[in-house]
Amino acid sequence: MFSSLIAILLGIAAVFLGRVNMIYLSDIRHLEIENYFTKICSEHNEVELCHDVKSIVMDENNIVLVAEVEVKEEALMDKIKLDIEQEKSQISENDDMRDEKSAVYATVRRIDHIIENLTNQLQQKHPQVRSVTIEVGIYKL
Repeated sequence: MFSSLIAILLGIAAVFLGRVNMIYLSDIRHLEIENYFTKICSEHNEVELCHDVKSIVMDENNIVLVAEVEVKEEALMDKIKLDIEQEKSQISENDDMRDEKSAVYATVRRIDHIIENLTNQLQQKHPQVRSVTIEVGIYKL
């Protein structure tokens, strides 16, 4: 009789724990976080498109977000000459590819700034987002 009662209680506990943890076991996405990230991107003046946004719920305090973002070409070109000159001043004058390197470094730094901005805005509202992976493309008209 006593062992039957323990078996029933264990069965109830198993069902309860299964229901509570089903979100983590069944690869459920966190749509609120996905929608908020899409909203951040749509309001950002340097982002043209945001697509393929997916979240992976690891546990209640650990969510991973993956997205593709297309940056406006004119956002990268705006004031790029100043950024290139700053980068060029840090590269040795003897370097044959000084101009090319400075242009690449300035572009990457500007894209990195945009990604950091988007990530920080998301993590301020949703601190449970531990990792954000953003694939960046350049949108051309």
